[in-house]
Amino acid sequence: TMTKQKQPSPVAPSESTPSATTSPDKEEATTSAEAEEAKKTLSISVLNGSGVAGMAASVRDRLEDLGFTEIEIGNAQGTSVAETVVVFSETVPEEIRTVVVDELEKIFTDVVAQADEDEDNEGITITTGTGLVNP
Repeated sequence: TMTKQKQPSPVAPSESTPSATTSPDKEEATTSAEAEEAKKTLSISVLNGSGVAGMAASVRDRLEDLGFTEIEIGNAQGTSVAETVVVFSETVPEEIRTVVVDELEKIFTDVVAQADEDEDNEGITITTGTGLVNP
């Protein structure tokens, strides 16, 4: 039997075309109310593995511009790698994952999204890599 995935709320399948006229509030808000709420409560760790001083802070600033508030920064342990790795806990809405990855792809050339194996973890951990779009 299929194990049921925890679905926070029924979401329309992504194949459905967004209706242009029916929702007037869509003009100003590009993310759903659920996603806006998640931005205020999700904890995000940005670990600088890029070898560039201040990179975690600049990523934090960009995420704050997007509406995220709970962001901690630090340095990654170990050796730098080219790819930027984003680990999402299973509680992170799909919409938020897309927003975060899209933003990171403006800065970094290799962005890899992963699911957090540890179910106790909540939020997002970003480890920046050395591959920069504009080094």
